[in-house]
Amino acid sequence: MIFIFRGDLYNAQKNLCLHPQKKHTMALITDLTVSEKEKLSVHEPVHKADYSTFQDQYGNNYLEIRTYGSASRESSTASQTIQFSPKIIEQLKAILAGL
Repeated sequence: MIFIFRGDLYNAQKNLCLHPQKKHTMALITDLTVSEKEKLSVHEPVHKADYSTFQDQYGNNYLEIRTYGSASRESSTASQTIQFSPKIIEQLKAILAGL
């Protein structure tokens, strides 16, 4: 299935943006696994972050988080946009409940 989202043409079966118009990083997360990474550290804070929730044409709920700049670089344009699929939203609820 192919549909248009925010002016970009997507192939929903492959989670692939066919004609990206945005210049910042975008990602739709549909699969999430535990990392075995041993060395983890806290990243530099972002200047600003916000989120939105929305539904697709089939009534599926999504969460979108956007970050803007960093503590040392302010920006009014999103640097990264991450979308979480309904499956991942449920997975994140379980992860957060375990913290």
